Amino acid sequence: MLQTSRHRQIDKPTYVRFFRERRRLVGPQSLKVVVMNSKLDQDTSKVSDQLHPFVYAGLAGLAFWLVVSAWIFFSQGGYLELDLGIVSALVFMVIAIPTVMHFVGRRLQAADRASSVGSPFRAWISGDFDMSQGRRKSVSAAVEILLPMAAAVIGITAIGIVFRLTEVGSSWL
Repeated sequence: MLQTSRHRQIDKPTYVRFFRERRRLVGPQSLKVVVMNSKLDQDTSKVSDQLHPFVYAGLAGLAFWLVVSAWIFFSQGGYLELDLGIVSALVFMVIAIPTVMHFVGRRLQAADRASSVGSPFRAWISGDFDMSQGRRKSVSAAVEILLPMAAAVIGITAIGIVFRLTEVGSSWL
């Protein structure tokens, strides 16, 4: 029996077995197993950590749809048009600033981009998307990125349609 610092007694075979297993886990054989089971040995030819430009274009299109539907369905005059103008300007800046940064970065890295041709959308969507939480299929990553914005746009459009229908229905009374 061995005695630990907290006055617990441990069986010697259990204590020795623990250190033998620990030594076995740290040996070179265990490192070989860890490397072979990691994601590094997978096919990385179709793995991307950047979104395809079509996903960004989809987000920009949804933002444009949001602004247009807000103007069509909620423009009543007065100060509401000022509010819609400010929202439109903010959405424009949210789209314009990353777009300008993309084009400036592409111009600065023209030498790197000349050697690597951008992947077509079909190749990107059939591959994997690598993010900080792990790898996902590019299809599911694109859907997860576009879905919240699409839900907001469809929701605001539906609310606007109901708003206009109730406005028309109340004028008939």
